[in-house]
Amino acid sequence: MAFPDGFAFATDFDGTVTVSDVAALLLDEFTDDSWTDIEKDYREGKITCREALRTEFEMLKEPEEEMTDFLDANARIDPDFKPFLALCRENGIPVRIVSEGLDFYIEHLLRMNDIDVPFFTNKAHFENGGLRVSFPNASQDCGDCGTCKLEVLKDWKNEGKKIIYAGDGMNDICPAKSCDVVFAKGDLLSHYRKEGLEHIEIDGYADIMSEVQRW
Repeated sequence: MAFPDGFAFATDFDGTVTVSDVAALLLDEFTDDSWTDIEKDYREGKITCREALRTEFEMLKEPEEEMTDFLDANARIDPDFKPFLALCRENGIPVRIVSEGLDFYIEHLLRMNDIDVPFFTNKAHFENGGLRVSFPNASQDCGDCGTCKLEVLKDWKNEGKKIIYAGDGMNDICPAKSCDVVFAKGDLLSHYRKEGLEHIEIDGYADIMSEVQRW
């Protein structure tokens, strides 16, 4: 197979690169159920994504090592992600992860799975017995998201690349609409179905591999 010329690939992390939502795993394990009320407020549009992220993540009080040990036992990278990366490398397709998660667990899980791929996400600061979140990839023009995935993809757009996007969340809707090919699952899939937007439904990277190998 061969990708069309000028393509690039961007992917969400939690629930897309990973089998399950890593942030939800941590919040379920290390906080009480009140984080789900915050998530509900975000889904209902009562608070921004950034407000929800800060409030939820700063509920985590455990040391970083305790949380990464938990993830070693409970979080899994999609087994077809590494073969997909190899396929992209063979075809000269740049790949990056764009995420509303946290750098410490993305970096840890990628390293533990011997995966080297650029990622753009929110930053965790472990200090004073707790966790503080900062947003180095936030938009200067929009206060909604922690990581403005649209902004992170702007350089590819400016270079004239055609972007393939894979995601599963509400925060993937905005960037996906600017991309040329959309692989969708979860909330992103529900939105695309509701709006009648062109997309390719997936369960995981096996489906993405199967699709691109037909190109």
